Amino acid sequence: MKIAIKSCFTTLVEDTTLIQNAATPYPVEFAFSKDWDGFAKTALFEAGGVSMAVVLSEDKCDIPGECLKKGGIPLKIAVYGVKGEERKSTGWHVTSKILFPANISVGTGGSGDPMGDEAYKQIMGIIGDPSTAGFGNKTLTEVIVEIQRSISGTASDKEVDDMLNDAFASSDPGGSTPDNTASDKEVDDLLNDVFGEQP
Repeated sequence: MKIAIKSCFTTLVEDTTLIQNAATPYPVEFAFSKDWDGFAKTALFEAGGVSMAVVLSEDKCDIPGECLKKGGIPLKIAVYGVKGEERKSTGWHVTSKILFPANISVGTGGSGDPMGDEAYKQIMGIIGDPSTAGFGNKTLTEVIVEIQRSISGTASDKEVDDMLNDAFASSDPGGSTPDNTASDKEVDDLLNDVFGEQP
């Protein structure tokens, strides 16, 4: 994770997917504006009622594991600086939510064992951050449910055929049709070209 700090404002430059109770530490790098030169800096982390302070070494530190004990909540990060009698701090930077460990169960139908941190990071790296796709602070599960609901609103070929028949009424198989009206077969052929043939 990388956070840029200008005066008292924070900007997330590079995000990291945080997993509850991860065995691997999560490093954070801070990029400070010139007005922070000469300040001794301490990063503050808060999540789930736990607050921890870590003195920065070369503007870097690891996120304390104690702040990653509770999933489903965001991690908050701030920085406090001291230079002689002068003090300065940032506001809280709220990250995306700490994710619950994923469980995998390949072909067993059971709950499975928790997925390893490295495997989970690789999967999330491929998927990306849902918030960058306009999903705000929704979890991956919430994003998937929303997408499934929107996809399920798509009409099937049969539903489109039925709707067209209701709107335009199917022609009488033995009757004549005006020159500017498509026959049932022509409409079916057109729909098959657009939507594919029905089984």
